[in-house]
Amino acid sequence: MAVAERSGLSFEVKWKPFILDKTLPAGQGKDKITHYNSKFGAARVASMLPSMQRTFAEAGLPDFSFKGRVGNTIDSHRLMALALQQGGPAMQDALVERLFDDYFIQGLPLSDKSVLLKAAAAAKVEGAEALLDDPDELTEEVFSEVETAYDSGVSGVPHFIIGGKAHVSGGQEPSVFLDIFKSIAASPQ
Repeated sequence: MAVAERSGLSFEVKWKPFILDKTLPAGQGKDKITHYNSKFGAARVASMLPSMQRTFAEAGLPDFSFKGRVGNTIDSHRLMALALQQGGPAMQDALVERLFDDYFIQGLPLSDKSVLLKAAAAAKVEGAEALLDDPDELTEEVFSEVETAYDSGVSGVPHFIIGGKAHVSGGQEPSVFLDIFKSIAASPQ
């Protein structure tokens, strides 16, 4: 993480679940653009696309795309919880990086079991198929964390909770995070 290197601080990232739309179907989901147009309106989506593509390109991801499908993400969150249990934040982060590539670059639905199994294999998460075959495993834990986020006022992603204190919503410049890191580092423990 470039920001961590510039701050001189060390920390770990834990990805928390958040469900943006509980009504999305599982499996192959539905077309992203059709869904977004229905949810936000075609004019708003058309105005958001160039800005988001520019933001992703500036972050080194010029291949970002709205193409593809979107679906219910509960299983991806259960898989992320399993990765955290097995290998800590490093394994979870490896899985998330693969899932982000699958979704934002490849346009694959994070509701599709085959997509999730390939991502789990790439991140070396064991027992992914057994988890996905048991709809109850880790579901209560994931929904509990989602409810905690809702209760604390989180309403979208990305949302960062830093040091259990500072909340930052939306895409932000690195300087915003550096200022928070410096403030936390300077405060008495």
